[in-house]
Amino acid sequence: MKRKTGCIALIALAAALAAGPAAGASTPWTGGEAGSELKPLNSITADVFYAGEGLSFIPDAEGLQFRKGLNLIMFADGGFAPWKNAELRYTLRQDANGRYAKGGLQKLYLKQYVGIFSITLGKDSESIGPGAQALLLSNNAAPMPMLRVKTERPLLWHGKWDIDVVNAWLDDPHRPPPDRKDPRVFVGRLGWAPSDLLTLGLTRGEEYGGAGRPDYWPWEFPELLLGKHENQPGNKYDADGYLAYDVSLNLPARLRPAAARSLKVYYERACTDINPSKQFYWPFEMTLNAYLGGVVMDTGRQTFRLEFLMTPRLFYVHHWYPVEGYTYGGMSMGAPYGTQYRSLVFTHDMRFSGGRTLGYRATYLKQMAYPKAGMERWALAVYASRPAGRFTLAPYAGLDYAVNQDPNPLPTVTAPGAGDHLYLTTGLSTTLKF
Repeated sequence: MKRKTGCIALIALAAALAAGPAAGASTPWTGGEAGSELKPLNSITADVFYAGEGLSFIPDAEGLQFRKGLNLIMFADGGFAPWKNAELRYTLRQDANGRYAKGGLQKLYLKQYVGIFSITLGKDSESIGPGAQALLLSNNAAPMPMLRVKTERPLLWHGKWDIDVVNAWLDDPHRPPPDRKDPRVFVGRLGWAPSDLLTLGLTRGEEYGGAGRPDYWPWEFPELLLGKHENQPGNKYDADGYLAYDVSLNLPARLRPAAARSLKVYYERACTDINPSKQFYWPFEMTLNAYLGGVVMDTGRQTFRLEFLMTPRLFYVHHWYPVEGYTYGGMSMGAPYGTQYRSLVFTHDMRFSGGRTLGYRATYLKQMAYPKAGMERWALAVYASRPAGRFTLAPYAGLDYAVNQDPNPLPTVTAPGAGDHLYLTTGLSTTLKF
């Protein structure tokens, strides 16, 4: 008998989408493959970083995490087209810090284009939502095994429709009990733009399965995603459910500064099923809410973004996954710092002639678990890139001041503060393109 997995459900969904009506946000550090061409060996990147804080990381940078001290991280990426309308891409990664060394595949995926859709199978990352950060699925954690179906171009039918559906396998056997090992995550978003000025989105997420929990046949997925049995221990369809809606407004020329080519205001509200007396299903009542909102302006040469994010207590944990919860490799798969915090992030990215770039990111966040000893963090990071022939040099410097620092590195656990600290993170990334 075939193994019942979310993979079957996504293949069925892909077929249904392909038979439907015919067609008529930036992170300052990606490390490796962004913008690569299809070559067996496209580039080699060497990152040398000094980190003053153990297990520190660059948010939304696909698992770029540092141990305290000097870190050397190597990437090698490439790809080729195995047949028509398909591409196979891969990125190798090697980390070294003192006696610690680890190597493996950062990415390996096959992507097939089918009309306006693409189907991706393999190890990759995806960010779903209107902002640079994302509440339900972001580029914060390392790439994970997934099956993804998405529109590469909008589907035109009474407006523009975009679909992005991901089923990921969290192949992490080291989760401590009572967490279920090797769970799965389903996140799907449907976006509709009735005009160029307005975009509406609805996202459904689910962490399910793992050791001792059931898989589902394709016809059982609707029952799972309706959420009627969330937080009912022992029920076959009890899982860790999420629901979000988002609204984006693209302001017309008369309402934005003269220098702005675009000006977008966006808002997202997400909920989970943690309250057993108020399950969400359609029609739904949203409980235990997280929020994300922001404004982004682009002038062609410069991009400005101001973004607010708030997550409540227990947003990324569940009785099947109460310790590491909604994480992969110890890093949050949603909001970068996990649960129970508020943050305000401002980024300014500048582009110059010759491919040179310069930008900075200012961050303030506060965790809300201990009001009498609030854990706060102020951070400023400056980053740049400069092509030099076949090389690209990308320096980075960050300074963090943590008040009552949380000593627990897990984004789903908050421990009492352990003093004030000032941390420096600095490094240089050098990429050689072939």
